[in-house]
Order: sequence, then structure tokens, then C-alpha cells
Amino acid sequence: MALHCVQTTRFSDFEEFAGALPGAAVTATPLRAGTFGATTTNLRLEDVVLHTGRSTPLMTLGDLASG
Repeated sequence: MALHCVQTTRFSDFEEFAGALPGAAVTATPLRAGTFGATTTNLRLEDVVLHTGRSTPLMTLGDLASG
């Protein structure tokens, strides 16, 4: 199975980060003062996509789309 796509995205705005999460309606709140930072990586293998990420301390609240 060949690796078709690796995409890495960096965010410095927590609202932009929350809006970029696929298939979810999310509200994000930073848990500390100062600069926000997050990185997400999407690995696509045929019909399977693995989403991974890392961020400064953050609380998220939301729900996933059904389906």
C-alpha cells in the first residue's frame, strides 16, 4: 500500500484551529495566556485517514458529525 498524502498544517489562532478539524463542530479555549500554537498532520492511506496533532494547553468542546 503506497502512502498517498501527508499534510502538515500549523496554526497560531485557536479559532482557525477549531474550524479546521474535519467532521466536527468544535469550540476551543486556550488554557493559558500567551501565544497559541498547534500542528496537525493528516496521513492518507487509500480510504483511511489518520489525523494527529499537538497543541499548547487547550480545552475543546464539540461533537462529531454522524455518518
